[in-house]
Amino acid sequence: MLSSILYTAVVKGKVALPCDITPPSMDDAVALILWYKDDSPAPIYTMDARRGTVEQARQSASSRLEARAYFNMINRPAFLQLDPVQEEDAGDYRCRVDFHKARTVNTVISLKVIASILYTAVVKGKVALPCDITPPSMDDAVALILWYKDDSPAPIYTMDARRGTVEQARQSASSRLEARAYFNMINRPAFLQLDPVQEEDAGDYRCRVDFHKARTVNTVISLKVIETSVALHWTQQQQKIDIDPEQQLYTPKIVDIAAAVIEIYGDICGSSLDTTTTTEN
Repeated sequence: MLSSILYTAVVKGKVALPCDITPPSMDDAVALILWYKDDSPAPIYTMDARRGTVEQARQSASSRLEARAYFNMINRPAFLQLDPVQEEDAGDYRCRVDFHKARTVNTVISLKVIASILYTAVVKGKVALPCDITPPSMDDAVALILWYKDDSPAPIYTMDARRGTVEQARQSASSRLEARAYFNMINRPAFLQLDPVQEEDAGDYRCRVDFHKARTVNTVISLKVIETSVALHWTQQQQKIDIDPEQQLYTPKIVDIAAAVIEIYGDICGSSLDTTTTTEN
């Protein structure tokens, strides 16, 4: 039985399912790539280079995916992108790679699809992006944590405990984040804090957690960044929240809007506001 990688995607968002298509030798090349979902015998995506090069390969998706799927072979590892993600995309995916000479290689990925979770942060404020790093068993531990943003193949934040314990782990942020980022592993769930938030921080974040024994777990978070001088107006149930940019103390409030739970957190240390919505219309 093949071990699988667990990915989590957000409804209406996008996800990149990786597949290593690198030939094992210099004199070999990819001939055929087939993506399967669950127990279906028919592939959901095909890349056929048996009669030419990979650059000349024919690509085709099943009617269920239609224009939502795209296989990126330039990136390393290559990946199948689904955009936008739908609830029915949840399941087990298998990427089968046939080479002209070498034996076939299979990669299995389990995709979990969750309701849209949107984090909203204020420019010059701070935000905590959660990531569950709890090992699935008592005899396991975190080996590596990588944070990615949007489609960048390079991590924006790294926590490396492969040569020691989590307490001894080396942490490093990309030059774009520099000293603005800090990964808090004491809190449960752990979180990546950005302080102060900048406009360019908006986007999709993925937290990849590698354990010493268990399979890799991925968590996806969408972050929206708004100006400090914003006024939030909730029209349903005649609820309205006005945020004064000059006000330094925010009172915690809970507003029930169409079964969505919106928590407004105050920070007496500065002008900051984090808004978390568990459903998105």
